[in-house]
Amino acid sequence: MITCGPWKDIRLELSTVRIADVYADVKLDDKCESAEVDIAVETECQHSEVSLTASLYREGSNQEPIVARTTSAEKETRIQFKLDSPDLWW
Repeated sequence: MITCGPWKDIRLELSTVRIADVYADVKLDDKCESAEVDIAVETECQHSEVSLTASLYREGSNQEPIVARTTSAEKETRIQFKLDSPDLWW
């Protein structure tokens, strides 16, 4: 049996920052007229700080996206958005 070469899973990373996990929590107000979106991004990196930019686009709209930026030294970085008149899926 040959024991050289990529015989186990391999991973190629071209950046010094890797997104390990993303979680989005959406909360609607009681009348469904606005929503708060909390996005948590867990990163693995070799730097002391990570800059994160997130954009929300309204499908089928010509409006500019809502953009939020933050810098964090924590393993988990959070970005919050507030949306008026969110498109509901029901």
